[in-house]
Amino acid sequence: MQALDIVTYGEAMTMFVAAETGELAKVGQFTKRVAGADLNVAIGLSRLGFKVGWMSRVGNDSFGRYVFDVLAAEGIDAARVTIDERYPTGFQLKGKCDDGSDPAVEYFRRGSAASHLSIDDYDASYVLGARHLHLTGVAPAISATSRELAFHMAREMRKAGKTISFDLNLRPTLWPSREAMAESLNALAALADWVLPGVSEGLTLTTGHAKPEDIVAFYLDQGRARRDRQARRARRVLPHGGRRSGHRRGRAC
Repeated sequence: MQALDIVTYGEAMTMFVAAETGELAKVGQFTKRVAGADLNVAIGLSRLGFKVGWMSRVGNDSFGRYVFDVLAAEGIDAARVTIDERYPTGFQLKGKCDDGSDPAVEYFRRGSAASHLSIDDYDASYVLGARHLHLTGVAPAISATSRELAFHMAREMRKAGKTISFDLNLRPTLWPSREAMAESLNALAALADWVLPGVSEGLTLTTGHAKPEDIVAFYLDQGRARRDRQARRARRVLPHGGRRSGHRRGRAC
């Protein structure tokens, strides 16, 4: 298999987009598409010519087979997409608006195959074989086990000296509280090389910073704090406080 440029993971759902405006209950025709923040990024990067791998779980159902069809059509490596015999592929309904407002969206994802992602789905040779890891804030929100996987992947990629990008993609309804969401996503952001918050997301997660420059400063400080912790750990384990003295300095990780 050709080496991957980028690996990402998360949940894909079959999405039915209304062909007409009005309440979803009254819509008679829908267009079928695939949805998923991380998968959208994977598709875009693949179209730009990168070799992309996407990790997930889908059900042994028509929606899951549709996801595989999309992956194949887009040239995305699906070697680590598991077919789950116990749980279904999620789906969603999306309304249509012609007044510029946000369309109504109804999710049917609770207990989905992807929500059962866990560290058991981690394949070190597959993930660490990529040059870059892209994460979003959606996959860590769908379950505690998926969140554990996100942190594990990020830490392992950092240890391997690979780069990480993180798009916050807030989904407050998937979290037990906004405080839990902010704590987890800010901790994950501290492991990333590039953090991609919108202003409204930054306002939510940084406890009130509304200016773009203040949001940027918040996340830069997060990164500096992580590097300081790494340096302190290195000084504790290296001889002579990390100074050169006939010993080769280890790389903090």
